[in-house]
Amino acid sequence: MSRRVPLLILLALLVSSCDNASTGTFATTTTVPAASTVATTTTVPAASTVATTTTAPATSTVATTTTAPSTTTSSSGPTAVASGSGCAPSGDTLPDGEWFGFVEGIDAGLAIITFDLSCYFDGAEADLAAAEDGHPLPLEFYPYIRNRNPKVFDLVVSAGALVEDIFMGTVPFGTWAAGVAPDSGCSAATGYGACPVWVRITGGEAVSLYGMLPEWAGDGRGS
Repeated sequence: MSRRVPLLILLALLVSSCDNASTGTFATTTTVPAASTVATTTTVPAASTVATTTTAPATSTVATTTTAPSTTTSSSGPTAVASGSGCAPSGDTLPDGEWFGFVEGIDAGLAIITFDLSCYFDGAEADLAAAEDGHPLPLEFYPYIRNRNPKVFDLVVSAGALVEDIFMGTVPFGTWAAGVAPDSGCSAATGYGACPVWVRITGGEAVSLYGMLPEWAGDGRGS
């Protein structure tokens, strides 16, 4: 009796094992290996940074110097400077200043003189002007007169104008205009052939006249 019990237990275990095999059910304990965590360090090759220096071809800059052709003038020396306010004003009205020229007409009633502007040179300027004009040097008389501009001016004479005349002294313009000798260069009888004067113009009117002797070198009347 005692031997059968263990045998029965063994048979029961075998039957149980077969039942489990037929159903295909097994209690399987699988030990999953732990995920291998590997810290992978990837060394990225550093970007090769190459400082490339490009040398641009230098631009060839050529400084070009243009030499303008020189202007040739006919003057071989300095230009002589006329006395007073000169002898080349612009316009048709003689501006204020000191002007030299020749009286070509006198209207005592209207107090107007017709004035032929000329260039007056004295001293060293006379020699320069004469040389420029091809006049013989040395000069026999001074000043040197250049009278080549045909323009004339009608000058209104101020009511209080005085005329300083070599022969008459200083007299009012009316007295001078009426008293000039008929045979003098400042007379209408002689066509005002030689009546050189300095005229001072102020405020657009002739306020004084200074008469001169008609002795000078150069061109013009009375020489």
